[in-house]
Amino acid sequence: MYKLNSKSKSYIKDSVGLSFESILSMNSLEIDSQIEKRINKKLTHKPSSMLRASGRGTPFLYLWRLINISIIDKLLAKI
Repeated sequence: MYKLNSKSKSYIKDSVGLSFESILSMNSLEIDSQIEKRINKKLTHKPSSMLRASGRGTPFLYLWRLINISIIDKLLAKI
């Protein structure tokens, strides 16, 4: 079972609007609907693949700035 101190439980109650004990007895859809009622908005969830991809940029653009094309040509000529 989960063990949280009283301070953590009060933070959860303040942010979510539900006590920790009531969250344990609810399923995820009920928790989501309670949060939606509290914030007056529909919750949206990003797919996990999008969470990993956000904000990284492409490494190829970064390498293109560091490596000159003539260096690449010389390295390919040695092969």
